[in-house]
Amino acid sequence: MNKFEIIQFLSDFLKQEVLANGVQFTEQTPFSTLGMDSYSIINMLIALEEKSGKSIIENGIKNEHIISVETFTEFVLTRN
Repeated sequence: MNKFEIIQFLSDFLKQEVLANGVQFTEQTPFSTLGMDSYSIINMLIALEEKSGKSIIENGIKNEHIISVETFTEFVLTRN
């Protein structure tokens, strides 16, 4: 997956699985302000692993990698 595809996937996931209709956000909006909890983050990680075929959870993910769509996308792009 390229950067645009990851951003699109994460944005769609947030709209469908986490946020109420009409909630606005950008790539820089912190997940914490969107009401994401650890369960939501785990589900997002698993869904992206399945979509991308990349092992994300086992590749040293840290809290600073999952702050926003932007930071998470940059982390995913560094994975094999």
